[in-house]
Amino acid sequence: MEYIYRIDYSAPIFNAYNDDAKYELGLKVEKSDDAHYSVIQGQDFNWNYDNIITAGYFNVLYNFTEKFGIQIGARFEDQEKESTIIYDTDFDCVGEEECELFQDIINVQGLTGPIPYEHNRVYPSIYLLFDTQGKGNFKFEFGRRIERPGHWSLDPIPDLEEADAGFIMQGNPYLNPEDIYKSEISYSNRLAIGFLKTSLYYSRVTDKIDRDKDSYTFDNKTYGVLSWDNVSKSTDRGIDFTFMTKPLPN
Repeated sequence: MEYIYRIDYSAPIFNAYNDDAKYELGLKVEKSDDAHYSVIQGQDFNWNYDNIITAGYFNVLYNFTEKFGIQIGARFEDQEKESTIIYDTDFDCVGEEECELFQDIINVQGLTGPIPYEHNRVYPSIYLLFDTQGKGNFKFEFGRRIERPGHWSLDPIPDLEEADAGFIMQGNPYLNPEDIYKSEISYSNRLAIGFLKTSLYYSRVTDKIDRDKDSYTFDNKTYGVLSWDNVSKSTDRGIDFTFMTKPLPN
């Protein structure tokens, strides 16, 4: 179940060079309470995932001249989440191989929790806009954003559907969201024969999320556990070039 509370306010700013100049303010609260479960040999395994995100933001668009403008903003965010697996620890799995495997994975990995996570961050953004008044537009942008893992990659309840083949699917409640910085310089222009855009960009990602495989041995049998992990940091840089045209009337 998810609840979202939001309030926004925006108003124009008198600007002799841009009729769209304005400022915006906002506050948003997201609260989710996910519950997933699995029944193994009559035993209920419940995963409770509580998550609350509180964020405030502002954004300003303004032109200093007919050619030069700026858009600047920031998002202030606080996130708290907690993951817990609940089951009857006195439940007797003896002799039930699937149930014993299930309990062993949860206990060895320490997933009964609670597993907490919290961050406080600022996500700034800035755009510098330069209109050459007929010879194209230049734009510089810099920003920070977050990419959160989906619940399917967080759900720690093991999926034993392929256990007979030696594979176990499982989410990772210890995942951190990806933290992304990106900057870009671009030029665009409408030509007599079409539209041209080219850009030079750079981005850096920390806590990058990707597939992960570990080995797990139980009762002298080894399983491949397919999950997700914060595997690395990454950088990405390059040049984009786009040209669109209509060579024939149709």
